[in-house]
Amino acid sequence: MELSIKILNKFFKEVKERKFKILVAYIIFLTSFILFLAFDQVSKTLLFEHGSVNEGEYIGQDLFVRLFNGKKVLAESIYPSDPNNWVNYKIIGIRSIWHGGVTFLKTRNQTFIQGLSIIFLIILPISLIFKQKHYKISAFLIGLVLAGTSGNMIDRFVFNGHVKDIIFLPFIKDRGTFNIADAEIMLGILLFVIYSFSQSLFKKKPSNIQHLIV
Repeated sequence: MELSIKILNKFFKEVKERKFKILVAYIIFLTSFILFLAFDQVSKTLLFEHGSVNEGEYIGQDLFVRLFNGKKVLAESIYPSDPNNWVNYKIIGIRSIWHGGVTFLKTRNQTFIQGLSIIFLIILPISLIFKQKHYKISAFLIGLVLAGTSGNMIDRFVFNGHVKDIIFLPFIKDRGTFNIADAEIMLGILLFVIYSFSQSLFKKKPSNIQHLIV
């Protein structure tokens, strides 16, 4: 009990001493989070064209939706069905498909998926309190990743466990369709790995040089 009190006192003391840096970190985090979340949601609203999954009909385990022309199709089928009607800018393309799973996981268990997203939304922002070095970059990248996580989580809550996928890469065949939220998650993780790796390299160089001098 006494040890717990000491740890808590030490924690609150450090927070008090670093309150300005913590405030800056959360401002950067919230700015990054709001901007990237808005980018994801606006892009889906403007570019996605498909039937409504909330008004869809299950036939067996497959969900069918009604298109604008009255035709019933699988929710997880690409619209337009004709590749000639896809928007193709050579390096990036636009087409629409509902996705009931997760780009990075095989499971379709919505409770698990949403629960995992909520855990990340709680733990990652709290971790900023303990960041003493490089807190600005960490705050920005956490905002980026959680914006993507939240974008897809919002979709699943609103659209019967599905997310709106709208982007494909024409130069990579049969690689599926994704959305801005997926790209934000991947980019955030990639940048974090690159940054962490580069920092570890910079830390090693001075020590190596000093060793040679000695």
